Amino acid sequence: MHEERKRILKLVENGVISAEEAIVLLEKLGTTTEQKAPMADSTKEKETFQGEFTKEESKKEEEDPFLDDLKKDFNYFSTKVMDFVGDALNKVTGTNFSTMGKEGAVEWTIPLEGTFNSISVDMPNGQLTVRDSADERAYLEVTSTPILQIGSMKDLTEEEIREQFNYAVDGETLRIHHAAKMIKSEVIAYIPKGEYKKIRANLFNGSFTMHNVDVEQVRVETKNGSIKLADIKFDSIEVESVNGSIDIRDLTGRELEAETVNGRVYVDGKIQSLEGQSVNGHVVLTTRDHTAKLLKGQTVAGSIEVYIPKDLSLDGEVSSAFGKMDVKLSDVEFLQESNQMFSKTTRFRKSLDHSSALSIKGETKTGSVIVRYTL
Repeated sequence: MHEERKRILKLVENGVISAEEAIVLLEKLGTTTEQKAPMADSTKEKETFQGEFTKEESKKEEEDPFLDDLKKDFNYFSTKVMDFVGDALNKVTGTNFSTMGKEGAVEWTIPLEGTFNSISVDMPNGQLTVRDSADERAYLEVTSTPILQIGSMKDLTEEEIREQFNYAVDGETLRIHHAAKMIKSEVIAYIPKGEYKKIRANLFNGSFTMHNVDVEQVRVETKNGSIKLADIKFDSIEVESVNGSIDIRDLTGRELEAETVNGRVYVDGKIQSLEGQSVNGHVVLTTRDHTAKLLKGQTVAGSIEVYIPKDLSLDGEVSSAFGKMDVKLSDVEFLQESNQMFSKTTRFRKSLDHSSALSIKGETKTGSVIVRYTL
């Protein structure tokens, strides 16, 4: 069994199988070993491999050096695999163009004529900021820089660089389309205060920032870059990054979903329905809404922290393969506390009169889950 375990861990280390697949294989390996054990084995040894352990048996398992080594190995290899994923994403998504020099950069301001209540942006290479305008004017501040002076990009004039940047107020929508892959543009869109219908941004290599805006719907996607939102009133928000952190603060709204592959997810606001997900990174979710309905966090390599108001009815379930369940809510009823070999689960509940019911779900593979009341 020891050699089989080493082979499975080696597959994880080489990236052939995932940590979740390895867990399944190890569980099957434990079951097979139990079935092949000689009939002369003691009852005590057989009970160690039963599906659900008693508290006394769980304690003995924790003292078993083999199990301790197994958990340490998996924590190490899971972290190593996820670090590899992060490094690979950083390489695949390309050079960090923001570190290149400003030589050849062209800066200009574009006043926007007409009125609009929506924004739509497509940029393969560049950063976008949307924020309120101090003087109630609508305008763009653009900085465009050729990345490589080769081919058709060689010896571009200032006018030619500007011509690569396309924008228009089409009906009630401000459209920004910058298709030149060899030119990086940093765009700040200043918009008057007001209520906007939709803001959509599709970026490839660049970050997105937005603050001090009231908008019904936000949809942001970037392959390589962070996403930051602050001081926003909204109805629904959906943000997604492949390689980059997500930081959202001081928001008020109905529904928010934040997802990244490699990076931390941090959300804090008055939000009724909140979901945060990462593959390689911690997930920290806080809702301060006293009518909140859902709070869900999920990650593979990282911990989950959940912070909620105290005056809500609760229905929660949190789980981890190797971490611990740290639910410090003094007034809840614990319905289930399972501590199996590769699965720890805690279910809890609280009922209050005249209070909304908040559903809490937290799932991680290698980290812990923390649940607390907000201060």
